[in-house]
Amino acid sequence: MFRTEEKIQKFLGIRKTIENDEETWKFNKLLHLYFIIFTNLGNLYGYIISIIGCTSYLYYRNVDNPLAIYGYCHAWVWSHTITELLKSILRLPRPDKSKNSNLYQSEYEHILQEYGPPSSHVVGITIALYPFISQFGLPGILFTIISVSLSRIYFGAHSIFCVVSGSFIALIFSLYFTEITNFLTTIPPIFNYGALLVILKIHPSRSPNQKFSQDSAKKASYVATVSFMASIFQMTNLAFYFIFRPIIQQLALLVFFVAMIINYRADSFNVCIILNCIIHISIRGLTLYFA
Repeated sequence: MFRTEEKIQKFLGIRKTIENDEETWKFNKLLHLYFIIFTNLGNLYGYIISIIGCTSYLYYRNVDNPLAIYGYCHAWVWSHTITELLKSILRLPRPDKSKNSNLYQSEYEHILQEYGPPSSHVVGITIALYPFISQFGLPGILFTIISVSLSRIYFGAHSIFCVVSGSFIALIFSLYFTEITNFLTTIPPIFNYGALLVILKIHPSRSPNQKFSQDSAKKASYVATVSFMASIFQMTNLAFYFIFRPIIQQLALLVFFVAMIINYRADSFNVCIILNCIIHISIRGLTLYFA
């Protein structure tokens, strides 16, 4: 099984060798570094840097129009949510090294326990970086999609179907980004996040491992509740009150969100939703402050 993925890995410079009766792997150092960079954009620090960087970029370009930032946040939250939901519905496996000993696999164990397609790395990274890569038009978008897709096959985290299905979702959201963000920003936040709350509360299984799936569902439920509270902050002056008065409340709110990110750091989906909460509350506070 997974012979095609194995051939792609060989084409990208991965070679299996036996030295002193031990299995070792040889790589093209330049390509290996290239794919490490792209696949790590989908981990905790990669998302934090990408999302905060793009949010800051949008804020300074649209300082009088917070809807541009809200739309961006909604786009990557919903694209990621739809991807995770499809994973849970399809319930198709990832590549399995036990079924092909010639397949190179280097990924966190908790990620390998999740279902495979569509690739949330391809979708999440593409939409998170959209404000930057869209400056280069369709070539910039396709370059990102292809690079992330190859990186996931390279490290044995996804099959071809996983990355193709993820690429399709990423491409749809990218091509219709303006229309999607305009639609999402016309919906009152409490309804937008109310829908997210319902979906995550009934979130189906994310893994054939029952314990892992139950823990994941519990975390998603907590994060959904916090995101719903963020919508209330966004619709009221509470954001202004909590962020700018007094300093102890600012620190308490910051500590709360940082604690959640640390607690859920292994799950990039939950981290993205928490970051979304931070951004929405902060932008609402800044808008009121400078009004």
